[in-house]
Amino acid sequence: MDAESTTSGAARPSRARKKRKLDASTLGPDSEEHDLELSKKPQKKRRKQGRLAALIDMPIDVLFEIFGHLRPYDLLKLSRMTKEFRSMLMHKSSLSVWKAALAQVPDLPPCPPGMTEPQWVNLVFDPHCHFCLTPGVRIIEWRLRMRICAKCIKQHTREAFIIKSFPAELDDVEYFLPEKFIPTRAGKKHRRGYLISEYNRVKSEYEALEGPEARQAYIVERRRIMAEIEAHSDLCETWAQNQIEDRSLELQQLRDERFRAIVKELEALGWGQDIAGIRRPDSLADHELVRKPQRLTKRIWNRIQGPIIEFMENIRVKRLAREFAELVVERKSSAVKVLRAYKNARLPVTDVYPEGIDFCDFGPVKAVLESPADVTVDESSFSEVVPLIPQLIDEWRKSIDTLFMRKLRVEEARLRQIALLWGVLGSSYYDSEEEEYIRLPVTTMNDEETTAKMKLASAVFRCNSCRQFYDTSSDADEFDEQFDNVEPLFYPKVLGHLCLTRKAYPFWSWDPPPDSVRKLENYDKMRRAWSPQALRLDRTLGSYVETLVELAGLDPHTTTAEQMNELEVWFACRDCVAELEPEDDNSPAIAFAFGWRDALVHHAEMHSIVQPTWQLLDHEELEKCRQAYTAAGVSRERMVNPNLTAFLEELPELPDPSWACVHCRDLPGEIEPTELTDVKDHIEEEHGITDPQLNRDYYRDFAAQPPFDSPCQILLDAADDDEESNNGGMEERNGE
Repeated sequence: MDAESTTSGAARPSRARKKRKLDASTLGPDSEEHDLELSKKPQKKRRKQGRLAALIDMPIDVLFEIFGHLRPYDLLKLSRMTKEFRSMLMHKSSLSVWKAALAQVPDLPPCPPGMTEPQWVNLVFDPHCHFCLTPGVRIIEWRLRMRICAKCIKQHTREAFIIKSFPAELDDVEYFLPEKFIPTRAGKKHRRGYLISEYNRVKSEYEALEGPEARQAYIVERRRIMAEIEAHSDLCETWAQNQIEDRSLELQQLRDERFRAIVKELEALGWGQDIAGIRRPDSLADHELVRKPQRLTKRIWNRIQGPIIEFMENIRVKRLAREFAELVVERKSSAVKVLRAYKNARLPVTDVYPEGIDFCDFGPVKAVLESPADVTVDESSFSEVVPLIPQLIDEWRKSIDTLFMRKLRVEEARLRQIALLWGVLGSSYYDSEEEEYIRLPVTTMNDEETTAKMKLASAVFRCNSCRQFYDTSSDADEFDEQFDNVEPLFYPKVLGHLCLTRKAYPFWSWDPPPDSVRKLENYDKMRRAWSPQALRLDRTLGSYVETLVELAGLDPHTTTAEQMNELEVWFACRDCVAELEPEDDNSPAIAFAFGWRDALVHHAEMHSIVQPTWQLLDHEELEKCRQAYTAAGVSRERMVNPNLTAFLEELPELPDPSWACVHCRDLPGEIEPTELTDVKDHIEEEHGITDPQLNRDYYRDFAAQPPFDSPCQILLDAADDDEESNNGGMEERNGE
């Protein structure tokens, strides 16, 4: 039987072996050493049990006196420690203890009706969900008088607008809205939520009443209760907000105290100058080890000292670099003096020169500026650089030509993309013939082709930073103030355009102010390194110039702007002739005549929506204009009809902002090119020179453009007006 059970039955569960005690006689020779090792092993200390066991046996009055000095939350925790404490503290006789504990909390609203003091303490101080006991619920729903976690809010609350099942009788009494009769909480999108259990309870109580008088009395009572809840919750919300602010202030005071203590420790270690030199975005106060709201102890300082010192070492590196950069900026004023002396000794200006910010970036100049901090740098320090200035300026001049050529290629590529876009849209998309210019072929150019292109008279640039002109209709007033002046820019004077070395002054107050090399005191801009980014190639104006060049009998693909300036050619605007509409077709027509630049500006401002129609003045007309100019005694050359001399004398001379002050050149007080009379007044008022001389006290700016003259009126023969077109007039004069 036993055998069968052992073979066929299930295996018995094995039992743990008993450890046999060893007698001293059975121990080996190493047993004493073994006992010694066991005795050396650290023994676990057992917690002493029942330390507060005797507390419950103390007299009640003594216990209540002790408990009355506890904070409310500590008293609540104590009531949950043992059954004895719970039985004692939850008894009605301990009410004075709870009130004494609550009295220690400043400005805490009183316990509301319907709640006991322990319940009130639990609501105010214990951060747990009242449904699922989830810890860490910081938000108190004062009107609901409970804390609810995000998960339980969805389960136990409902939005007020969902209620649909109130008894019909309520409509006869008054609108039975939940927010008027049961507590609600603020939800999303200004919606109100309420407890489903509270709603069901109030609804059941209401439905259990019989008779309208009882129900009306119930409604009045609910209103009173709701008014009390609202008033009490307002007090609680105010108190809670004050607690948050007080706590924030307390934490900030701890942070400030810790920061001052750390600063004191660092100053004792020799980091005072580096602390004073901290600049944003770096901040010692915002360091993660400094901003903790915890008092600094010796133990804590020993623990965080290493990372703080590492942070200060980085600050020292930045401070030294910043101080050296400031020293370099101070030295730049000496370099600018050297540049000014060089430039002012070479008047009049015949080419574009670098300003101080570019000059200080030249290699040899930069090497002097970045001499060690213990080296004194003044004008004499650049004695070895002065002989190199012509070569350095030539290299800089070539570099800006390279930048300008690159800009020209970019503009050509941009126009090519526009042309491709219009090609996709098709010719039917064009609103007028003026837009056909963008369909001209644009090809990539090598350096030689780009150099030739940028010198052409038809390579007209505009500045995006300057005032823009408006496209205007031909029937507008010729001198309407609404038109902004067009300033076409041509190579090489475009390289000296003021906007290429200026940019807007820093707008934000936290931006660092410009240094003395960049600063400009007289207007809201600052200097910058030379850059052609503000320029754009204007194909429209370029097509107008091509027409003028062809009328002058030249090839627009080879004629430069300088060659056009050397020609004594003037053009009459036939668009203006058409507008004057003379009464007699056989009588001479009055037209406006211009030089080629002014003709371009005139058409762009007054007739930009139509193709230009000009007439080239012949030799006889030009000769009469010269005689009229001599007789009129006008201050600058104007070609007019002799019969209209009186009319010309009444026209005021237009502005010519081309003159600059030598004494302010490249300094923070430099003024923009201005009128000759204005620059002379400036020299007298600011520099005390009553008789300023050209190229000694003032000079003509390299980038100055000839001023846009007042329109010169000329008489055109009726035959010319009727028979000659642009090309026809050109061919007849070329034949002569």
